Amino acid sequence: LSRSAALPMEMGRLLAGVILLDTRNFDPQKGKTTPRDEAAFERLRAYLPEDLSRKKWYKQLKNARKDVSHLTVEELAVVDLKTSPIDGFDGRVGFASVPV
Repeated sequence: LSRSAALPMEMGRLLAGVILLDTRNFDPQKGKTTPRDEAAFERLRAYLPEDLSRKKWYKQLKNARKDVSHLTVEELAVVDLKTSPIDGFDGRVGFASVPV
């Protein structure tokens, strides 16, 4: 993100939301925040929802990330799909956790 680049509102808000989730709302006890996160988030501050505090927006983002009610069974299967090679087998085996 260059210093002079202007982002569409949706892109700025998405980037800010990802940083907020990744840093656990900049909670120092979680130890997930880097100086790069802080600098990027500060530059994206203009894209934050004006009608919500950062704490409320973080809570909404966390809840939205957990909501899978709009996904089909096929989509749920690939959300957390992991594959692994198996000795003696020419191919890979897939593993997925599906919330119920």
